[in-house]
Amino acid sequence: MSSYPFFFTWQSQRNAKPMAITGGDGVWVDTADGARWLDLAALVYQVNAGHGHRQIIEAVRRQADTLCVSAPNAIFDAKTKLAEALLALAPEGFDRVFFTLGGSEATENAIKIARMVTGRYKTLSRYRSYHGGTHGAATLGGDPRRFAAEPGIPGVVHFHGPYTYRSPFGAKNDAEECERALHHLEQTVLYEGPQNVAAICLEG
Repeated sequence: MSSYPFFFTWQSQRNAKPMAITGGDGVWVDTADGARWLDLAALVYQVNAGHGHRQIIEAVRRQADTLCVSAPNAIFDAKTKLAEALLALAPEGFDRVFFTLGGSEATENAIKIARMVTGRYKTLSRYRSYHGGTHGAATLGGDPRRFAAEPGIPGVVHFHGPYTYRSPFGAKNDAEECERALHHLEQTVLYEGPQNVAAICLEG
């Protein structure tokens, strides 16, 4: 068992091999043994602006100096500006933003909202997908890490998405793969009953 006073995410605790990170700059990560690693995964995708980004650090510092925490029903300038910036990037028809604490919680709330608005209960998502680590989000995920949390929430159905490299549809090119994947998705919806499907959850 790990001798560290915390759990490691998504791995066997007995075999965990932690990396002692001491800092980072841009695409580089520094470790306690003096090594420098080229970070090709943005840690786990959340450092897409690079490590130690000065503008982000300064923005966090300015906000912390002004207001560190607030109630869910509070309004303040930074919250309003962020919502407006996100809506400017959203497709036409969106006029509100629902803030959450992270990706897993966003997925959980999306499932709940879809079910409440439609009155339906099934949610479809791809195999080989990841939607978060909480119970519902892990159920929605289509990779084997969900097995340990099963049985998960009811109503989740998985389907095959396009993946030309190892096509589940025997496609020979991208166009053929997309056409066959869309047909498979349509068939899945029909077999599950369109009147039962609240949402289809896809990664960008």
